[in-house]
Amino acid sequence: MSWHKPSKRQRAEELGLITPLGRRPDFEQNIAEAGTPSRDLFDLLADRAAAKSGRDAELQSLQRAQREHAAAMEDARLEIGRLQAEVQRARVMGAAREEENSQRIALLEKRLETEARARDARVERLESENAALAQSLARLEAVACGAGGGDGEDPQGEGRGRRPAAPGAAASPSHAAAASPQRPGAALRLAQLEGEVSLLRRRANELQKANDRLQQVFRRQITQFREAVYLLFGYRVEMMTDPSAREIRARFVLRPQHEDEGAELVFDLLRSGVLALVPTALTTGRLAQEAATFVDRFRSIPAFTANLTLENFQRQTQS
Repeated sequence: MSWHKPSKRQRAEELGLITPLGRRPDFEQNIAEAGTPSRDLFDLLADRAAAKSGRDAELQSLQRAQREHAAAMEDARLEIGRLQAEVQRARVMGAAREEENSQRIALLEKRLETEARARDARVERLESENAALAQSLARLEAVACGAGGGDGEDPQGEGRGRRPAAPGAAASPSHAAAASPQRPGAALRLAQLEGEVSLLRRRANELQKANDRLQQVFRRQITQFREAVYLLFGYRVEMMTDPSAREIRARFVLRPQHEDEGAELVFDLLRSGVLALVPTALTTGRLAQEAATFVDRFRSIPAFTANLTLENFQRQTQS
């Protein structure tokens, strides 16, 4: 079956402008009145039909573009929903990670507290041993001083209560033999005491140096731990204890990294193991709603501190 291009008359017939058997009467009258050749009218009608076909094609193109735009909008809406779900999942994972990190911090703090108590006990033991050695040293020094003073006494004092010997009479051999060994024996005892005193002093100095080293190591580790907590979680933590407090084991003061000067969060660690938020100017003012939501309602201090960290970070980066 061959295809041929329709003529302008056939196009006019398809549009209903003329009938296959002939022209419509109104067009015949118009043609007669205007005196226009029928072929020019056919050309005009064909041009209008071509223009209508072009407009139809343009309309179809616009409709196709509209459908593509609607599909793109639907894809964008789905992508926004997916991103929102990812953000929500990231927030949940962040809260879980924050909870895990808080548990790790609690374990690390507990271990450091145990090590600190062990160091304190060792320091107390060394201090008591040092005090005992100092007492022994003082006692031995007193004994040494007493022995030295007896060495310089008048030897004739030993003869008090005895009858004096007759002038010109020689001392008895037994008395001379008893008096002569006392001087080398006292000197030997004094030398022994001086050696013990020197040994005790050296031992006391060694214990004092060991005590100083332990205190330096303890202070250095505590400083490193506080700096690591500040760099990892954005809070500088200070712990205070009061042995006279019955219900509070310790008080923790947290100073946020990106917060204004003087802003702080205060928590009390109770004897029951519960961590309670202490009202401050920050928690009763700008963070009153967050404290009521995260701490009072959901009982999650890690979520409260994480939310404050993100809020301060956004304030700093967007300013």
